[in-house]
Amino acid sequence: MNMVEKVARAICKEQQGDPGYDVWTLSLGSPHRALYLAQARAAIAAMREPSEAMLAAGRWPAEDDGALACWQAMIDDALAEGGE
Repeated sequence: MNMVEKVARAICKEQQGDPGYDVWTLSLGSPHRALYLAQARAAIAAMREPSEAMLAAGRWPAEDDGALACWQAMIDDALAEGGE
């Protein structure tokens, strides 16, 4: 399972409210699944620009500026593996 699908499943599960009702499986081939995937891609894309606190936490040593490039590369890869 790629990251876009993983996030889409989490969104679906959060929205369905009933843990005994598997909307993700039932949505196979329906517009609902495409909506969850689109929402997941939007959520991941929104995370592409990390906050200053996130950048500071990712720098080791503290003066290293590679954290931003590394983070953006990981987000770009997650979006690419989700296709579209």
